[in-house]
Amino acid sequence: MSDANPQLTFRIVPIAVGMQCTYFALLAISPRYRRAEGLLALREGGIVERVRHKVAYEGSCWEIDVFSGENEGLVVAEIELSDTQQTFKRPPWLGDEVTGDLRFYNASLAQKPFRVW
Repeated sequence: MSDANPQLTFRIVPIAVGMQCTYFALLAISPRYRRAEGLLALREGGIVERVRHKVAYEGSCWEIDVFSGENEGLVVAEIELSDTQQTFKRPPWLGDEVTGDLRFYNASLAQKPFRVW
């Protein structure tokens, strides 16, 4: 499916994984607009690559980020809560709490990737 901009192609590709359905967003830039790649040269650090999966568990929606590239092996689960007092059931696959740990911020992962920890 293309959006209104003829220079960009945007597709949502559904991938079924067991009972879950994961959606990958693919964005292709036409050769005429490749100059946008020059913006990558302005970044500090590496590129943080990940695929985000949404997983429902006991009435909550978890976002699971599976990192690749320089952060290969890192998997982070996130849940949005309405406030700090909201309760939720912990999935059995959930690991340690990392909220507030600066190492897990995208800017930090770009500067010091998981593979060098």
